[in-house]
Amino acid sequence: VEYAQKAVENSGTAVGIRGKNGVVMGVEKLVTSKLYEQGANKRLFNIDKHIGGAVAGLLADARQLVERAKEECSNYRFNYGSEIPVKHLTDRLSGYVHAYTLHSSVRPFGTSM
Repeated sequence: VEYAQKAVENSGTAVGIRGKNGVVMGVEKLVTSKLYEQGANKRLFNIDKHIGGAVAGLLADARQLVERAKEECSNYRFNYGSEIPVKHLTDRLSGYVHAYTLHSSVRPFGTSM
């Protein structure tokens, strides 16, 4: 768990600000190597039509969590015919992340959303 926390601490900052008419998200652009392809280090994600996310930490772990969030949104829409409430998505995703901290056969996610 300590390694996962260090990965988040050593990554760039991700900030979200909620206003009356919308939300603004921003991330610190980290350029660690000239060998990166332009646009390959994105840390802002579109999860659903009404949900977006900014991540800090290990990008591979973040992509896995975003894919899981997209699956949860898709399953909810298929089962209930409406958009998933944000509270419900955060509960489902946090349970998924928590399960990875409980079992010794998998490592915890080194990212925060």
